Amino acid sequence: MSSVAAAKYKVYDFAKDFDLSNNEVMDLLEKYSERPKSHMVSLESKQLDLLFEAVTRDRAGKGFDLYCELLNAPKAKPAPAKPAPAPAQKPAARPAANRPQPASKPAPSK
Repeated sequence: MSSVAAAKYKVYDFAKDFDLSNNEVMDLLEKYSERPKSHMVSLESKQLDLLFEAVTRDRAGKGFDLYCELLNAPKAKPAPAKPAPAPAQKPAARPAANRPQPASKPAPSK
């Protein structure tokens, strides 16, 4: 006898892992066996097999068709690399002779 206990896989775990709602999983179970009482019920191996088969069957065609489309799609050529923009240059400093002189302030009156 194995000393490791089987992990309990609940309806809501299956729904989360396969991106389904709890009700969708419960509806699938009802279609192929009996409907669980709640989303907290642990699934038996037979129920898990049914769910895996149903979900795989429903999703198999979509994934394979998409895969084939991607294989047969023309490959896009990479866009030519754009040259890096030149760093902004500071305006050249004006020679001291060409700089405007600050206006002289009038002497304060007393």
